[in-house]
Amino acid sequence: MGVYKAEALKKSVQELCNSISGVESAVLETYDGLVLASTLPTGPEEEIIAAVSTATQAAVNRVVKELKQGDIQNTIVLSTSGQVVLTDIGGKALLAVIAKRDANLGLISIMSRRAARDILEVLPL
Repeated sequence: MGVYKAEALKKSVQELCNSISGVESAVLETYDGLVLASTLPTGPEEEIIAAVSTATQAAVNRVVKELKQGDIQNTIVLSTSGQVVLTDIGGKALLAVIAKRDANLGLISIMSRRAARDILEVLPL
């Protein structure tokens, strides 16, 4: 991936995090679990999030296909102290947004889909 594309992906992820109150971080990854851009410090945490989120999305996708419910747009995981929103990017990549529990879920969903459209134009895949 070219330096320009890597910088554009990083910028898109960073802008998403900065635009929504309560968003703590985001990781953009391929469906193979390769991190393309992240607001997390480089290291095991971002790699674990990438691996687990792609596995989660694959499992949810299988359920949705079995139920004949179309294609997944977002997968939302709510916990007692936070939430994770996974957004498919044209079947090429996955955007994982990690937020506080009280962050606006609707806004995260809308802004994640907007970021996905921008990212899809830059992806080298």
